[in-house]
Amino acid sequence: MALVDLEHPTAIRDHRLLALFHFWQGKLNGRRMPRPDDLDPVDMARWSKHLMFIDVPGDMLSFRIRWLGAEIAAMFGTPRAGTGIEAMASEGERSSVLPQYRVVIDTGLPAYYETEVELTRRGVVPQRKLILPLSSEGTSVDAVLACIYADLPPRP
Repeated sequence: MALVDLEHPTAIRDHRLLALFHFWQGKLNGRRMPRPDDLDPVDMARWSKHLMFIDVPGDMLSFRIRWLGAEIAAMFGTPRAGTGIEAMASEGERSSVLPQYRVVIDTGLPAYYETEVELTRRGVVPQRKLILPLSSEGTSVDAVLACIYADLPPRP
């Protein structure tokens, strides 16, 4: 894991995620984080299958997945739009994923991961992930945009 240096985002080794980081960075407009409504889905079409938009109303454990792209839905193997922590049935998934989001929510900085995650329905899945903070009022994170490129095993 690496928090992303806003001036020198060398931690982001996946070119697709680096392009998304630059898109997010272009929405700062002098602020610490973009607002959720600064992100137009049309402008993010090239990443849409790999995006997940999460609302974080106060406590991180109260998160709700507002929207997820087709590749993310396939990665999870279960419907997760509208769900929160209850969809993370395995302790392995909770213990590997929640700290990744917590650091972004606590610091207000993007984070990049090249890691494996244990998913409830898929087992261990290698992935590259960029987590980007968003803030409606400019100081605390109240939403997160994540982009995940997973290396799913081929279907039988």
